[in-house]
Amino acid sequence: MSDPASFAPLRERALGLLARREHGVKELERKLVAKGADRELAREVVEELAARGLVSDERYAAAYAREAIRRRPRARRLLVAELAERRVPAALAARVVDETFAEAGVDDASLALRMAEARAARLAELPPEARRGRLGRWLQSRGFAPALVVETCARVLGEPSGDRAPEASAQPAEGTLLSDLVVSNSAGLGVGFLTHPARRGATALELEIDTAEAVRQEAEYLASELEARLADRGLTDLRVEARAGGEIAVLGAGGGDRRAVAEASRELPVELLEEGGEGGELLLSLGAEERAALRARVVSRM
Repeated sequence: MSDPASFAPLRERALGLLARREHGVKELERKLVAKGADRELAREVVEELAARGLVSDERYAAAYAREAIRRRPRARRLLVAELAERRVPAALAARVVDETFAEAGVDDASLALRMAEARAARLAELPPEARRGRLGRWLQSRGFAPALVVETCARVLGEPSGDRAPEASAQPAEGTLLSDLVVSNSAGLGVGFLTHPARRGATALELEIDTAEAVRQEAEYLASELEARLADRGLTDLRVEARAGGEIAVLGAGGGDRRAVAEASRELPVELLEEGGEGGELLLSLGAEERAALRARVVSRM
């Protein structure tokens, strides 16, 4: 074991992070390293905590899935892919997400319907084609399968689904990320259906979906970085999470925390919004230049 004089303080820092929320094994190790810890020492600390059951990929994956169901539902395969990106073993992620869905009594179809019904009410003033297109794109951005998107749009908008069913096509492999998928227009939705794996030429919708995925991933990274910076300033009671559309929320913030958040995020490509958060929240958003850079990066790969 490493020098106890170095091990013990880092272990306490790790326990402080775990006291705030569950972490995955690799996520916790990465956070400790991001705060300046030696990589080998961080690994040793996390392995000791894992051996004692104090950090667990299984508990982390379950908490992540429950939070997703409660706050921002998305498709099973997207949740599994997100957990895999966070270095949770794919087989474990898939099993835990399935168990969490079963415990909550939900599946992709029920989540898609719940979200679509809420979203459709906000699109009521649009013409039918525009409403169908917006709703379809929105569901697709949350990882739902093409056939389910067609069925859900038809059900929510009161249209027959039989005439709009897409031609059969191969479904993406389990765990495929949105940024790896391609769009082919189908079913009259005004949106593309995701097919895999070969690109057939970039479309405007493909660019939109890939850019949205790039924004999501960048927001996740920046949320983690901001949380680490706030912890370094002693604000370990604040939790930071990425939201849809490139927004980042600082939870548990009081009126006096705004300046600290502004200082911690000063060198990050984000903007602290004047308003928009609920009680105890501060909201930030990816800056315009960062969004443009992400979009340009996506275009360069097409």
